[in-house]
Amino acid sequence: MGISPGRLLERLTAAGAVFGGLVLVALTVMTLASVLGRALFALPVPGDYELVELGVATAVFAFLPYCQMRGGHVAVDIFTAKAPLAVRGALDRIGGLLLAGIAVLLCWRLWLGGLDYRQYGETSMILALPVWWGYVPATFFCALLAATALYTALRPRP
Repeated sequence: MGISPGRLLERLTAAGAVFGGLVLVALTVMTLASVLGRALFALPVPGDYELVELGVATAVFAFLPYCQMRGGHVAVDIFTAKAPLAVRGALDRIGGLLLAGIAVLLCWRLWLGGLDYRQYGETSMILALPVWWGYVPATFFCALLAATALYTALRPRP
């Protein structure tokens, strides 16, 4: 027996959210160590700003697919709150399809941007980390967001 696409997306998006949470916990611990090291010993964590920048971007992209799967994105429904269920369902589908299209476009541009940074060998200032490394998880999670948005837009409604 194979796993259904919906179940696979649920598992992938949940794993991505857990990964993003672990990244944020690691960044919090590192920032605490850096602040304490700076205050107590004049010894900060080298490149802490670079690592926070990379980690937060990764975490944000990791959370987006899970948020879409759970219907957690902000919706301004002041005009549609009293609309029939069918109208709200259609608007949700349209929104999901638009999000999927935007995510595909963003994924494509992230991929090309990462390839450019890799080709030119650009690195971060302090740690000399290759900049393109940050594009890998962002591109993956953006592709997962596109798949999730498409799935949520097209899945049967109760």
